[in-house]
Amino acid sequence: MAMATIIVCQNLKCKQMRKTKSLTLIDLGNNPDMLLTTGQVKQVLGVSDPTLYRWRKLHLIPCFKVGGVFKYKSSEIINFLKNNEI
Repeated sequence: MAMATIIVCQNLKCKQMRKTKSLTLIDLGNNPDMLLTTGQVKQVLGVSDPTLYRWRKLHLIPCFKVGGVFKYKSSEIINFLKNNEI
C-alpha cells in the first residue's frame, strides 16, 4: 500500500505532500483505518480552510462528525487523491 501512495503523490506532482513533516502519505497507507483531523487533511492535501470547507459542503471529500468535530478516514483520503487531481 505504501508504494501506491508514493505513486499517487508523484502522479499528482504535489511537492507539498511529499515534504509534509508530521504526516505523510506513507503514514496514511500504512494505517488505512486512521482517523484524521481537518488540520492533518489540509496538510496532506496542501489546501486551505476555505477549500476543504467547500469540498465538504459539496460532498467532494468524504468525512463525518465525531462530537461536533470533522474526521476523515485515511483510506478515503488516499482514494480521494487517486481519483482527483489537486
